[in-house]
Amino acid sequence: MTETFEHFDPNLWDEFVKARPNEVKGATLSLEGLKAGTYRVQWWDTWAGKVKQREAASVKEGRLQLAPPFLTDLACQIERTDQSPEPVR
Repeated sequence: MTETFEHFDPNLWDEFVKARPNEVKGATLSLEGLKAGTYRVQWWDTWAGKVKQREAASVKEGRLQLAPPFLTDLACQIERTDQSPEPVR
């Protein structure tokens, strides 16, 4: 296990919060190993604690390709929406 520690001067926090970075454009996120189908994606603004954007996405050629909208950092929730019940054996 690797641990890192970065020292951040708390006196600089206000300056950091006020300095909003430019939006990152053209970034993509590619996820493999998901079952074919349609997925609901929620992008969360981790600073505000709110959903920033919702979208539907489909797995194509074994890959879910997404274009995340973010300025600083974000989180996403991905949920399959077209699930069929597993067959009873």
